[in-house]
Amino acid sequence: MNDKVSIILPSLNVADYIDECINSVRNQTYDNLEIICVDAGSEDGTIRKLNEHAKNDARIKIVNFTRKSYGAQVNYGISVATGKYIAIVETDDFVAPEMMEKMHKAIASSGTNYVKCDYNKFFCQEDGRYNYSSIYQFNGLDVDKYDVVINPHEMDYLYRSDYNIWRGLYDKAFLNSNHIELNESDGAAYQDIGFMERTMAAASKAVYIRGTLYNYRTDRTEASSYSPKCLKNTMTEFDNYLRSNDERTYLPGLYQHIAIAFLKEYEKTLIATGYDVDSDYCREYYTWFKDILRKAIDDDIFNLSMLSTEDSKELGLLLDSPKLFSECCQRESLRRQHYYDEIRCDAVLIFGSGKKGYSAMQILKEKGIQICAFIDNDKRKQGTTIDGIAVLSPDEAFKRFIDIPVLVEHETKYMEIIDQIKGIKSDVSIYCAYEGKEY
Repeated sequence: MNDKVSIILPSLNVADYIDECINSVRNQTYDNLEIICVDAGSEDGTIRKLNEHAKNDARIKIVNFTRKSYGAQVNYGISVATGKYIAIVETDDFVAPEMMEKMHKAIASSGTNYVKCDYNKFFCQEDGRYNYSSIYQFNGLDVDKYDVVINPHEMDYLYRSDYNIWRGLYDKAFLNSNHIELNESDGAAYQDIGFMERTMAAASKAVYIRGTLYNYRTDRTEASSYSPKCLKNTMTEFDNYLRSNDERTYLPGLYQHIAIAFLKEYEKTLIATGYDVDSDYCREYYTWFKDILRKAIDDDIFNLSMLSTEDSKELGLLLDSPKLFSECCQRESLRRQHYYDEIRCDAVLIFGSGKKGYSAMQILKEKGIQICAFIDNDKRKQGTTIDGIAVLSPDEAFKRFIDIPVLVEHETKYMEIIDQIKGIKSDVSIYCAYEGKEY
């Protein structure tokens, strides 16, 4: 079966990234593609590059769009798409060559409403190479949920963790018949929230396949996720969706999504405003989220126990006192900054080669501490280098470097990693910024 896949590329001033993005789409192993580039008036050379690609590939269609609205751009792309399936690729990202082939095989063989894959977060190192961290939809006991048909309404976890639209392939007839679209607010401002809520509300069948096939850039500071307006934008999108009164909505899942988004975006807004809870970017939108969640709790739709222990504790504090929550976040940030000043050694191994580990490397190098190696459990990273520093397996690292302390830089699994290190080499000194002490 060789169904056409329409890939929508919404762009605005991404000249530095567009070649990498569109080449990754053009070079797919699945070639029955329609590539719809919807540009919202770029002024940095993006449109010139798109036109050059179009000259060499008849599958590319260029749309000069009049509105600077990510939601409106994607909606227009869907409306003119002629493919049976829809994919959306953000134009500062890029995709694996086999992404569309594997996604199409999964959705066509299963007859599901949509298919999702795993993805990599990445940023550019000082030497120009990319540093990747893989993000998996399912871990531990849930890995059996991969590659099988599931009902999203039966998995609350999806509502707390699957909120991006760009790693999916969607049945266009399903989108159209259920009137699934993005909110057309201005700019690029979290419009995918409503899209995913509508998709999950309407879907009865979905498949999540193994494989990190999408690469998501995290070092573009112009991105909407770095804006102090992120809490406001998130509120706007949830409010727009709630006003739609979609009767198919799985309410416990929706409010779990709201709760996690509130935690994440409020903290980002605090950082952007210097931890000022009375800032115009914080106060009004905090009240909206608090009132919505308190009412859901009173109506027995949502409760804190639906979240992880850590998230439940943090959300409880935030709902009770934004000031105490802010002070707690600020103390934690300062504590981690000061923690590196307390490391007293000439050399370390860093366990964790993602963004946190990379940041720690830069800080420690400025202090004159030698980074002997990174350690990572991800076998795909082992044997590579980061700014000239080798990434090794735990066993290899401890064979090469016998008496070198280890700095653990993994925010969510640090206790598991500490236990792993002790199991391999019980006498090694271990620093952990998240525990604030030496083992």
